Amino acid sequence: MPNIRDVADSAGVSVATVSRVLSATQDGPPVRDETAERVRQAARRLNYRGNYHVAAMRRGRADVMGFALHFPGVPRDRDDTGRWYFNELRDGIESVLQKKGVSLMGVLPLGNETSLQRGAKLVNKRQLDALIVPGHMAHFRETDELLSTSAGLPIVVVDNIQDVHRPSVRFDPIPGMRDALKHLLELGHRKLLWVGPRDARPTSRESMFYALAFELGLTGSTCRIDMPAGAPAGVSRVHDLVEAAVTDLLRQPGRDWTALVAYSDLFAVGALRAVQRAGLRVPGDVSIVGFDDHDVAHGCPPLTTIDHRLFEMGQVAAELALRLFESDTDARQAMQNEQITLAAKLIVRESTGRALGG
Repeated sequence: MPNIRDVADSAGVSVATVSRVLSATQDGPPVRDETAERVRQAARRLNYRGNYHVAAMRRGRADVMGFALHFPGVPRDRDDTGRWYFNELRDGIESVLQKKGVSLMGVLPLGNETSLQRGAKLVNKRQLDALIVPGHMAHFRETDELLSTSAGLPIVVVDNIQDVHRPSVRFDPIPGMRDALKHLLELGHRKLLWVGPRDARPTSRESMFYALAFELGLTGSTCRIDMPAGAPAGVSRVHDLVEAAVTDLLRQPGRDWTALVAYSDLFAVGALRAVQRAGLRVPGDVSIVGFDDHDVAHGCPPLTTIDHRLFEMGQVAAELALRLFESDTDARQAMQNEQITLAAKLIVRESTGRALGG
């Protein structure tokens, strides 16, 4: 494989001249046009490919951003419930980076290293300009320690639940949930059913649902589903578990709820299947609201849902990461606690309608 010395010998110039021409660096004296062209012709003739990382070091940027994808223990297959989540964030990030001529590299765990540890190392080595970290990874002990010791690095956390004292893009679900409950109230629904996972403590979405329902004068009951311990259940498994639980509930006499609100669109689809197979109409007999605006929300009927705005959060995170990378040390330090919040939005589709008698 030809090296930079071979190109220099072929073109009859110094190695330093070849470096200045092929890396487009401004260091050293200017290179005459005819000399530069002779160098480029020699490089093409020899099929020489320069060292990308050396050029990146000279330019002070790699034009590559990292995205910490998964941590050990999370499966990755076509039925993975997290697959859509990461894809939405990634697509939003890439939509911004492509316009800037910056590539996105997924950073996965390797051996005992988490994706965050690997990503931070690559940023330190200038093989990545910045790193974007999904918020669910920001609440582990080793992650907290790494984030606190890498304050000078351009690292952005996206969709974090708790404060991380890093530049971050947060999601506020309350406006979307409030609008969803107001929407059902306006349609005449007064008694609702919450469908979500069973946990040692109520999920934040369930707690939010009941707090806002109480605020609006609505009453509710709960259908909690036992989810498999350990790794997350796949999409199909979630649908089946929710359908079975809601089917059992519908077999009990005295149903007084006219609408259900689900923990996620995956839960909503499982509930939808149970309701329809019980001979009830959606939304004629039961209205259904999901959460996330997942791909599965575009079924039959399309789900009214609360938009998680993951694509937009990815876009904002990319813009913040670029700004962080391009800032000097003082400006970067001033941005360490910067938080940008995106509020959830209600998307009304065909799964909600006026309550019978409402």
